[in-house]
Amino acid sequence: MEEKDGVIGALLDRRAAEEGLRRFGAEVDFRWETGSTNDDLKAAGKRRAFGHPVLLSVARQSAARGTRGRQWRRLGDALLFSLGLALPQFGHRAPGLISIAAGVAVVRVLRAAGFDAALKWPNDIWVSGGKAGGILSEIVRDAEGRGSVVVGVGLNVTLPADHAAVTTSGWRMSALAVGEKSPFENDPARRTAMLTDMAAAMLTAFRRAEDEGVETVLQDFPDADAFAGRSVFWQDAGSGMLAEGVDRGVDADGRLRVETEEGELLLGGGTSLVNAAGGWM
Repeated sequence: MEEKDGVIGALLDRRAAEEGLRRFGAEVDFRWETGSTNDDLKAAGKRRAFGHPVLLSVARQSAARGTRGRQWRRLGDALLFSLGLALPQFGHRAPGLISIAAGVAVVRVLRAAGFDAALKWPNDIWVSGGKAGGILSEIVRDAEGRGSVVVGVGLNVTLPADHAAVTTSGWRMSALAVGEKSPFENDPARRTAMLTDMAAAMLTAFRRAEDEGVETVLQDFPDADAFAGRSVFWQDAGSGMLAEGVDRGVDADGRLRVETEEGELLLGGGTSLVNAAGGWM
């Protein structure tokens, strides 16, 4: 990737990112393109567990993945990065909380920047009522058994005004700017600040969960939750039928607590909330 005065490809300023993440001792790596930032950092974590956080961001990915191996679809400009770090202790006990803690952190940064953002359990970034991105957390171990976690974030920055894209669960796709120019156009400083703020917020959330307990994640989730106190729908694993309940937050394992007529149920991370009116598949 071409670099001049620390600005890479007129997209990101590596030196500014390094300065913004200095307090975490983080390493910053920007590239034009790779297959998957998560796969790159997972390979590094398998060779040797991370001793310090590593932030990897690219302009393009040729093999991006979402939950359950689904291909991540990019329809316009996007912010793409992964964060690799030593597996936090709470991640050993409750790996499902990693994506939730990261998602809440990303939502807070977006809201502070003026975007109408929320988190749809367990790992979808919601902007203006649609899916604008997602978070993929993956745990790996090196030959000595030391754990690392890689947290990938893909966020749509722009989408065309006439797009008709929907997710496999029937939700419409969204972005920071739909039918408008990128908020980062010709502004690598702003793009870098957004990326750095997200990474810093994620690392801060992980530290807080370590120091103060996972209750911090449980307490922070409702404010970010896109469907807090509202009815949600999912496909029942047993019957295959559409089931309904009211979103009541998450438990200490990151499962969604839903209130139904039969009592409270806990939905695991393999469950997807579907848009009952949106042609989910």
